[in-house]
Amino acid sequence: MDIFNLFYQFNQCTSDPDAEVVVLLHGLGLNARVWEPLAAVLTERYHVVRYDLRGHGERSHDGSQLTWELLCNDLDDIFHLYSITEAHLVGHGLGGNLAARYGMSRPERVKSFVLISTIGFYPPEAMERSVELRRSYAENGVAAALAEQMASLVTCLPQDREETRWVKEAYLQCDMDVYFKLIELFAAENPLDDLSAINKPCLVMAGDKDTIYPSYMSKITAQFIPNAFSVTVPDAASLVFIDNQTYAAQKILDFLSNPLSGTESTNVGDPLLGLMRIDAIKMFGDAYKSTPSKDVLLEVKLIGSFRVFINGQELPSGWQQRNAKRLLVYLMFYPNPTREKLCDALWPLAEISKASNLLRVSLSHLKGLFDTAGTNPIVANRSHVKLNAVVVCDLLKWIQSLEEAHMEKRALRKFILIKELLVYPVEEMLAGLYDNWAVQERSRLEYMLLGLVESLADSYKKDGDFAAASQVMRRISNMYSEELNGDTVRNTHAQGEVRDH
Repeated sequence: MDIFNLFYQFNQCTSDPDAEVVVLLHGLGLNARVWEPLAAVLTERYHVVRYDLRGHGERSHDGSQLTWELLCNDLDDIFHLYSITEAHLVGHGLGGNLAARYGMSRPERVKSFVLISTIGFYPPEAMERSVELRRSYAENGVAAALAEQMASLVTCLPQDREETRWVKEAYLQCDMDVYFKLIELFAAENPLDDLSAINKPCLVMAGDKDTIYPSYMSKITAQFIPNAFSVTVPDAASLVFIDNQTYAAQKILDFLSNPLSGTESTNVGDPLLGLMRIDAIKMFGDAYKSTPSKDVLLEVKLIGSFRVFINGQELPSGWQQRNAKRLLVYLMFYPNPTREKLCDALWPLAEISKASNLLRVSLSHLKGLFDTAGTNPIVANRSHVKLNAVVVCDLLKWIQSLEEAHMEKRALRKFILIKELLVYPVEEMLAGLYDNWAVQERSRLEYMLLGLVESLADSYKKDGDFAAASQVMRRISNMYSEELNGDTVRNTHAQGEVRDH
């Protein structure tokens, strides 16, 4: 169909006329047809809508300036056409970025997100080289060579498969002028800003054979999305719902039926991802944001007593007022967040207008604290807030050491690193902070530290030093419940008593 110059297809649920709605958003250069295998499965439980983006498939482009708001307005047309009040958004590639942008500006319309091979970060230099290469394949606006090349990248199915033919035909149909303008639109902003603002359940999917945006990068991206779960689809490239149709469809169905029951939470657990996340924060920030001012040194002590210094001058008071401490610590862990994300992190139960007002008051107070020292590292505009300073923090350094210890393979070096970690009063980390993000971060750190301490205790026991093993377990036992660790400590001590006799 082609109504209002908008090509779309609606598949009604075969089992429930009152079923929820799933909207499928295809990736750059593709079209709505690539969703056919997944749509066929989803319609058993959901109404499914898919449509062609501007300049793709059967959809022409009227020459309007391509903006995210224009693309969101097109999606609005779909919602209005079917009187949809709320839907699950499933996006592939650029379609996932569009879903995130739509959810940020119209959160009341989105029930959950499924982001498939959706880019959260791409080094600008690599992006430039990728665009140059794609332009060379699409000389004189002819996409034949580009179609062949991209088909070999986005799917790992044989070239003679029907689904592979769909992909090639999609690229051949695509308006190359629109194609490259959409790449420019994507590259002009940091996509992580939109993704990190997602405050609804989110499933992040990637294929283990994806060479465009490898699965480990998708896992890192998911680390920045609250309430996100990550799934790697085996034997699949970028188009996971084509390459491994049964596996991908089942994972999506499981998530949509219960969005809060993901099996691979990205917020707690994998120490490798934790280490990569620290590096990614710096890498993402350095690539997209201005370099922090080297003239401003912000030192914050978070282990033990809370203390703040700006260029060596301590700011001793005012931190327990108007959420100043909560705001500053969040900015240290999550550089350059959107105002919406700050509101959701610090005042999740407040209405957006109330939370926005609380944020303005808190920002004003925080700036006032720094103004007393004659230097203000807070930079805020209408959309984002960030710290423009060189930040030094004892807890952030400790976290890096913790994750280094997790990664260390050499037994002696690991032994030394763990002992150094226990020098600090770790039971006081993030003390007095009870926001969800802080509780989750503390849980993640405790989980990692417990594993390291248990390995240290095992080393002592292998050497016959049961007293030392018991001591290190007791050192952190007050960080955990008696049910979790009391038996471990008692058993270690008992083994020592048996050995002594």
